[in-house]
Amino acid sequence: MKNPETIAAIEREAIVQLKNINRKSFKARCKNMAKKIMGRASEPKDMLFWPVGMLLMGLTQTSSESVADDSELVELCKEAVKNYYDIWKKKQKGRVTHVDDALAGFSLLKMYELTADSRFLDSAHDIFNFLRMASKDKERSIIYNVSGKDDFILADGAGMTSLFLSYYGYIMDSLGVEDEAKEAYELATTQLINFMNNGCDMRTHLPYHGYSLTRGKLGIIGWGRAVGWIMMGMAGCAMFVPDTNIEKSKIMEWIYDLSNVVISYQRKDGAFSWALPCMEGHVDSSATGMIGWGIKNLYPYIECRSERLRERIDNMDKALLYMTQTNGCVIESLSPCEDLAVHRQVYNCNAWGQGAALACLKAQ
Repeated sequence: MKNPETIAAIEREAIVQLKNINRKSFKARCKNMAKKIMGRASEPKDMLFWPVGMLLMGLTQTSSESVADDSELVELCKEAVKNYYDIWKKKQKGRVTHVDDALAGFSLLKMYELTADSRFLDSAHDIFNFLRMASKDKERSIIYNVSGKDDFILADGAGMTSLFLSYYGYIMDSLGVEDEAKEAYELATTQLINFMNNGCDMRTHLPYHGYSLTRGKLGIIGWGRAVGWIMMGMAGCAMFVPDTNIEKSKIMEWIYDLSNVVISYQRKDGAFSWALPCMEGHVDSSATGMIGWGIKNLYPYIECRSERLRERIDNMDKALLYMTQTNGCVIESLSPCEDLAVHRQVYNCNAWGQGAALACLKAQ
């Protein structure tokens, strides 16, 4: 179900949001400082942090698969990503500082394929080196918090890194860099296998927000964006990791099972709630977009095991379009998670909802 005019408006709004994402008002800067003083999660000074990564994902998805076939808009999307990349390189010297940067890395790889500009591949290589050297637990899962204050493995990190690493391995394979490709594939599948074994609820099979080998499962069951991160990582594995990988078949079985579980929580309006089991709770456009992107890219692999899957996908698109204002702003996106199980019920138009919805609507 496509609506080219509305999707074009979402594209244009995403370009504006990317351009302005680092321009914080005095009020926003004071609020961020107050969060730091109180010890609450605040926005890091990382220009590739995940809200940016989500916008980049939407814009690069747009660049490669334009539903409206608007070549001018496609070029505007690519130009916006290139301009932001240039600013990041100038202001932060291309430094990679957080596990979250892996999400932006996925789009840098997309830009490399779209433009053949080796600078994007060089930056993706820096992200790969950061992840291979990042702190890990004894099972080689990448610890999300780079400060070293805990050993938490979060769905955010597992999903982003497995998505990026799978794609990076694929690109390295295509360039004949086999050793690096194999290392990327193995690190990608390790993140998913370990989360499957340690981070999911035994009864519902839904993921928790995270886990720790020393403290057990963490956060709530079925938080929408946590499910979205895992589905996105699964899609990366299914699309890019070769079948010869020793863990691929196990992950594919998990994909079949979790996809059917997740789809069973789809609301009558086609969307997903901020926490999947809260089907009468508030809708979340960011979770819907992330899950939708994952399911669309998994469609060729799970179609035969899921009833009425195309109809369900169309209903997700309809829900996202319904949550889009005439100016292209995608509303009803849950605010940032401030800590494990701390999900303030504030919904608005924000970068992660905008980018996730755009990526989903553009996916085939």
